[in-house]
Amino acid sequence: MTRIATKLIILLCIPYSLCNAAAKEQSDAAINTKIKDCQGLVNRAASFVEKNSIANACQIFSRDKKWKLGEIKVFVFDESGVCWVDGDDHRRIWNDFQVKKTDAQEDFISQMLAIGKSGGGLINFLWNNAYMQAYVRTVIKNGTLYIVGAGFYPDSGKYIVQQLVNQAIDYGTSRPVNHLITRINNPVGMFVQGDLYLAMYDFKGQCVAHGKSLELIGQNLIDAQSNDGKYITGDMIKIAKTEDGNGWYEYEAPEGGIIRRAYVQRFISKEGKKYLIVGAYFPNVNETNVRTLVKRAVSYMRTHGAKQSFFEFSQPRGPFAFGGITLFVYDMKGNIVADMSNPAFIGQNLINSVDADGRYVTRIIIQQADRYRNGWISFNLKNAYTMMYVEKIKLPEGDFIVGASYYPVGKPVTVRFLVEKAARYLEQVPKELAFESFVSGTSEFFRGDTFIEVYDEEGTNYAYGPFRSHIFSSHLKLTDSKGNPIIKKIVAIAKSGGGWLEYDHNNRTRKVYAKLVTKEHVTKGNTQSVQGVEKPKAENLIVIAGYYP
Repeated sequence: MTRIATKLIILLCIPYSLCNAAAKEQSDAAINTKIKDCQGLVNRAASFVEKNSIANACQIFSRDKKWKLGEIKVFVFDESGVCWVDGDDHRRIWNDFQVKKTDAQEDFISQMLAIGKSGGGLINFLWNNAYMQAYVRTVIKNGTLYIVGAGFYPDSGKYIVQQLVNQAIDYGTSRPVNHLITRINNPVGMFVQGDLYLAMYDFKGQCVAHGKSLELIGQNLIDAQSNDGKYITGDMIKIAKTEDGNGWYEYEAPEGGIIRRAYVQRFISKEGKKYLIVGAYFPNVNETNVRTLVKRAVSYMRTHGAKQSFFEFSQPRGPFAFGGITLFVYDMKGNIVADMSNPAFIGQNLINSVDADGRYVTRIIIQQADRYRNGWISFNLKNAYTMMYVEKIKLPEGDFIVGASYYPVGKPVTVRFLVEKAARYLEQVPKELAFESFVSGTSEFFRGDTFIEVYDEEGTNYAYGPFRSHIFSSHLKLTDSKGNPIIKKIVAIAKSGGGWLEYDHNNRTRKVYAKLVTKEHVTKGNTQSVQGVEKPKAENLIVIAGYYP
């Protein structure tokens, strides 16, 4: 089974508080509840298919709200791999997924058939640029076998790590083992998401691949110990040797002695050799830790000076190490003088470094610290969003910027980053180009059940993720189940500085983040006279995205 200018700076300088939508990953309980919702919805849908024509059933699944539980919606494929319905997303209807497969080229149709024929069960696969957890079963209708399923997009470090491991095993099962090793060793490749990466060992403890520390490759780590005295590699080999060949392992990490959780899975290569593949995450790292670490580093620099501080800050397992948080220091010219995660960068000028969106990372860090003295910044690095907190400090040796970064996991963070990214893009390009990007369904602005919506002040829609049928519709009178005006509230929140709104949608609670973008453009009849000079009128647009907790 497959598992799985000034205006720009202002956008970046808003203190990164998530207000009532705390940056927390989904709990096991929340994920288990959604799995039960999927199972219940699929069982009802399968019974409905048995009693109705397949065409009528699919039409009702896509239009009737009672078949939607938040982001959980019914999908149907026939046994040949043709999609009949995918919730209310019509883009994939009649697509043959025996040919197209999924976004990751997974052969998921045959796997869903096998699971469905065995009575139903869970499957993970890449869909809409994110990993879906789905429950599926099969139904025979007029001699044809159909797959009926429903899924959602979990957002937790635990889930992502497990999917990375299982994805690597799926990749390596049909390829020579050196192909898999090469992929794992790529620090920005398909098996890396932020500070989540994979490592691979043989059963003697030798590291054969590592997504972060290439210097460990070839070393035997059978005696490597944790802060609490556990033999990490040896214990994980024992897990891989069990009958199931997989399991979770928890230990105190050398990086600050905080808890780290690892998922271990046995892997047998095409060549017949046994390995274990491991992914791990830090469940207790948060933005408070990041800010506290920077302030502690600034205080240390004031009392110990630049030279000693730079040395201590650059030790991956030194006194300032704390889980997956990376501490760094720049001078005001963009030279990196301390770096905990990448000591090789020390001494280099990174003024022209860019993230995956083409934004100048170091320049923006300097602008942020120089103009505001401190604050939060976000970037798109290593296939994930990263948050950085920076502070400027004056020392006899000169001015420096101390910062720390981490990769938060959680839908609130993903939603807010997506909105701010879309807002920046809408400010920089013609609005029509931005709208097309928002509705195109690419990974830039569409991940799982999270997508961009845009409205004007009158409630007219200009983008609604991949659902183009909403465009030009007026949503101003749209209300929730309690009669509250949704869009009116969203517009008010955006115009007051941006923020979160919670309301009922698709029989579940939805939380959205809203941000105002002001566009100035000159068209005939769209100017106003200011002291005798014709100037373009401003147009306010509201950018939002949301999720179901």
